[in-house]
Amino acid sequence: MARKKKTWLTILGLLSWKPMSGYDIKKYIEIGLSHFWSESYGQLFPALNGLVDQGLATRRQAVSAGKRKKNIYTITPLGRSQFIAWLGGPIEQLSVRNEALLKFFLASKLSTSQSIHIIEQYRDQQRSLHALYLESELIYRRALENDELPEELASLIEWHKTPTQRDAKSNRQQLEVFYLTLRHGVLHVEARLAWCDEALSRLNGMSTRKEHGK
Repeated sequence: MARKKKTWLTILGLLSWKPMSGYDIKKYIEIGLSHFWSESYGQLFPALNGLVDQGLATRRQAVSAGKRKKNIYTITPLGRSQFIAWLGGPIEQLSVRNEALLKFFLASKLSTSQSIHIIEQYRDQQRSLHALYLESELIYRRALENDELPEELASLIEWHKTPTQRDAKSNRQQLEVFYLTLRHGVLHVEARLAWCDEALSRLNGMSTRKEHGK
C-alpha cells in the first residue's frame, strides 16, 4: 500500500475517535504512535486536504480558547467505511529500514574500529530512546494502577476523572492499548541494545586478537 494511502488511513482512524484539528492529530501521533509510526507536518496537512477533497472527511472552522481560528476535521460515513474495511483486511509484510545496520553491513570490508564506531553510535541512540520509552511506560502504569493521568494526556484521550461504569471501561481499554503498543517499542529497543552488546563484544574480541597477532 502506498505511503500516501497509509497516511490517509492513519488520519481517518484518529478521526473515527472524535473530530480533531491538524494540531490535535499531530499530538496523538507524537504521544501515542511515535514509537511505531510517524507522520510529518509535511505529510499531514496535504493528506487532510486530500481527505476533504475525496469526501472522506469534512472541514469546518472553529475558534480556540485563545480566539485563534483553526480547522476541525470530521470523518464522513464514506471515510469510516474505508477505515473499517482497511482494519479488516490483511496486514502487509513488515518493512524494515535501519540506517545503522545498513552502514554496519556495508562497512564490513573496512576497519573493525569503523564497525565498532557505528554500533556505539547506534547503542547510544537506543539508550536514549529506551529512557524515553520507560518514562512514558511509568506514566501509563500509574494511570492503570491509580486512575491518574497527566493533564495533557488526560485531555488528549478524553480521560473521565469521575467516570460512569461505561466511561471507566473506555478509560481502561484505551490505556491498555496505549500501554501494550508502547511495550512493543520497549521490548524492541531492549532487543536492539542486547544485540549491540553482543556485537561490540565480538568486534572488540576481534580487535584484541589482531593486536596479539592471532
